[in-house]
Amino acid sequence: MTQQELQNYIDLKAEAAELRQRLDELKAEKDGLRASQITGMPRASGGSSGGPAAAVATQIVHMEELYLRKLSDVLRTLQRIEEAIRSLPPCERRLIRNRYQEGLSMEDTAHAIGYSLTQAKRIHLRALEHLKEK
Repeated sequence: MTQQELQNYIDLKAEAAELRQRLDELKAEKDGLRASQITGMPRASGGSSGGPAAAVATQIVHMEELYLRKLSDVLRTLQRIEEAIRSLPPCERRLIRNRYQEGLSMEDTAHAIGYSLTQAKRIHLRALEHLKEK
């Protein structure tokens, strides 16, 4: 686990939320297509049926698959980061959570965990060393 991966945590959380929102929007769009289809009308036999609506539905399904794959990748990365953080001793874990998951500055992190800035920086370096092993 690198410091860069920790720094990406907040962005990854935001990306996961955006992907979930996009998936919800695609589902609503797909449901809207279904609702707008006329039922009970005779259909032509042979050839491809559905016309433009079917093409749009196919594109929506394809986009859903892409978003689901990306969301799965993002969630796997978040889980790996969270597991690494959970493996730290309590003091280091609190510091890393405040610094990278909550996005606090180092000064605010030091204050939140009740240490001087100098001591918080030492704890931070020790935590990063532990995480490199993960």
